[in-house]
Order: sequence, then C-alpha cells, then structure tokens
Amino acid sequence: MKSLNTHLAMLAACTLAAAAQAEQIPLVDGSATLDLPDAEPVIFTFQNIEGGITVTGQDAAQVRVEASGKSREFVPSFLDWDENKREIRLTLGPDAGAQGVRIWLPRNADLKLHSVEDDVSIEGVHGNLEVRVVDGDIKLEGYASAILVEAVDGDIEVSQAASDSNEPISLMSQDGDIRLVITKDFKGSAKVSTIDGNVVCDVPNAAPAGPTTGERSSWKLGPMKRQTIPINGGGRPVLMNTVDGDIIIKIR
Repeated sequence: MKSLNTHLAMLAACTLAAAAQAEQIPLVDGSATLDLPDAEPVIFTFQNIEGGITVTGQDAAQVRVEASGKSREFVPSFLDWDENKREIRLTLGPDAGAQGVRIWLPRNADLKLHSVEDDVSIEGVHGNLEVRVVDGDIKLEGYASAILVEAVDGDIEVSQAASDSNEPISLMSQDGDIRLVITKDFKGSAKVSTIDGNVVCDVPNAAPAGPTTGERSSWKLGPMKRQTIPINGGGRPVLMNTVDGDIIIKIR
C-alpha cells in the first residue's frame, strides 16, 4: 500500500499538471487577448445577458475580446483557456458587456453563443456554429460547417452558406422572418414550414414544379404544413421553421 505522503505527492503532481493546462486571463479595461499555441481548432463559448455581439473570423491563431459597459471589480471578467479540451470560455461580470461585445476568433473555431437580449452578428467563422438568442436578430455571413440557430423573438439571416458541405443548416424562430441568401451554384434540400407567413423562393430550379430562370415561386403554407424545396437538384440539408414570420430563399 502506498504511503499517505506518496498519495499526496501524486495528487499535487496531478493538480500542477492540470493547472499547467488551464489559464485564466482577466479583461483589463474591458479587453483581453489570448495567443493560442497552434492553429488547431478551438471551441469558444459565451453567454451574455444584454448588449450586441459581433464575432469576426481572422487568420491569426489568436482570440481577442473587447467588452463595452460598466465594470464591477468584485465580479471580474475573464477568458478561461483549457488546453486539454481546447475550449475557451468568456465570462463577463454584470453590465460589463451591456454596451456591446466584439470578439475575434480563428476562422476554424467552433462557436457556441447564447444571448438574452440584443442582436448578434457573425462573419467569417468557418467552424460549427450554435447560436441561440431570446430577443434579438441574428446575422451570419461567410462559409461555415454545421449551423444551428434559434431565435425566440427575432429575425435570422444566413448569407453565403457553403455549397460543398454536407453539414446541416437549422434555422428556427418563434416570431421572426428567416432569410437564406445563397450562391447560384448552391445545392441543397430545404425543408421549410411557417404557421403564419409566406415562403418565397427566388432561386431558379428550386421549386418542385421547376420554375424557369427569373421566375419567383411563392407558397402560402397553413398550420403544421411543410414544403420540401430541392435547390439545384438537392444536397446540403437545410431546415427552416418559423411560427410567425416569412421564409425567404434567394441568390445574392
């Protein structure tokens, strides 16, 4: 049987090893920067109560945050970096980001973002995206992998979704319009439904009836009805559901 001292030494070694893999970076004057050890993908998670959020993808292996709002020293704001999980978590104190948060991430990062109130804008992030907003609009631009977007009260717009990906796109809003803006060569299979709204498709060869170039296809769907729209023969799965709002698919 190992002695107590041996067990204590092993515990201390494990604790030091874990600490070496974790790092906490405080926000100073509302900002913080984390240089990553390599360019491998990371997971960035963030939850905010209020304040607009802008996320921009960049080529650098670096994470940068700028939060505008009141700062309360007794509730600090910081970035938590777990090297083992390759996960970065942003935690803001009360009101620290009430006037807006700007985040720069590596382009290949995965993003999990939850916000209660205000708009969210994401551009140039190519990893998996999970965005949930209670009261605010959501706008995504640039190619991405799997996309999951949920809004309780707000509009959703996704532009330039990658046509060569098989990862699903799921866009859902209880009260708001959903707009998907695609390139003319996008291939997908869109399943759309709206209880109180119109479905409008301005993409040639995207309707079951096969409209010709330049024509508009518009459907008015009743409660609990769903329309499947093959786009350029079908491909990437797209789900678009809204209770009270329009669904629009168009070419940029």
